[in-house]
Amino acid sequence: MIESRVAQLERLAAGLCAASGILIEVSERDWAWSPENRTIRVARDDLHVLGPEACAGIVAHEAGHAEVSRYLLLESALAASFPRPEFAPLFFNAMEDPRAEAHMLRRFPGVRRWFVVADRSMNSQRSGPFPRCLSF
Repeated sequence: MIESRVAQLERLAAGLCAASGILIEVSERDWAWSPENRTIRVARDDLHVLGPEACAGIVAHEAGHAEVSRYLLLESALAASFPRPEFAPLFFNAMEDPRAEAHMLRRFPGVRRWFVVADRSMNSQRSGPFPRCLSF
């Protein structure tokens, strides 16, 4: 089952990204775009728990990062200037998330439904409040 879902997500990522060669890699716990090896990591457990639309929405979100986000290429240099370098990735990702999704919505308006389903699914999995460092 995982292999077929991964193959479907890989085809989806290839279709959503203007740049070719995007691969899907099953991760133990996170979803993320990795520019070093041009890979979108997908969380193994989520492939079982989330439905296909939620997974498609998360892949579309990460494909947006693949297209527009460049902070990951400079992350270590940028983090060094932060008072708390461990929060730099959270900060830059939070800044880029709306931009990545807006880009995908301009290119593929139909992904809006996937984003909504993914957001609902991810929010229902979240246990407890955000860490204090993320509260404004």
